[in-house]
Parts: sequence; structure tokens; C-alpha cells
Amino acid sequence: MKTIVFDMYGVILKESKGNFIPYTFRHFDVCEHGRLIKLLKEDQLFTKAGNGEIGSEEFMTLLGYENPSYHMKNYIENNDIENRKVDIKEVKKTIINA
Repeated sequence: MKTIVFDMYGVILKESKGNFIPYTFRHFDVCEHGRLIKLLKEDQLFTKAGNGEIGSEEFMTLLGYENPSYHMKNYIENNDIENRKVDIKEVKKTIINA
């Protein structure tokens, strides 16, 4: 299992496509999901962040978070199994239509 961890300086230590993507999809309107998919798949933001090419503040800002520090903290504090659930039909529909 991979996890995303922000250290005290906000550096992404490890990535978690399994947990962070549902959190992000829940945060943004469905009409934004195509943009998010492009950023994550084509622009490879996770890879860039994991390689240290961009920091976590820039990573979160590029995704569209207006307050990256708040969302990093919120993600860590509230990332339990119930909060990670996303309706897979909605994700598939968004990916197909993107």
C-alpha cells in the first residue's frame, strides 16, 4: 500500500493515488474531474512531486486547492476508510467523458 505523507515542511514523501485522488475528486465539482484527470495522468503531477520536481504547495495549487496547507492537514487528519469512498460509477463516467 502506498501512502501520501506531508512532512512538517510540506514535502511529499510518498504518493498515494489510492487515497488522495478520491479526496481530491470529492473536493472539486464533477465538472472539474476532467481537468484533474489531465493533470494527474498527462501532466504527471504525482510523478513530478514524488521526484521532487515540484513541492507540495505547488502540487496542491496546480490541482486547484486555494489553501494547500489546510487541505494537507485536513487530508491527514480525516483520511479514514469512510472518507476515501468515491462512487466508482462517477469516476468512470468522468474518465470516459474526458
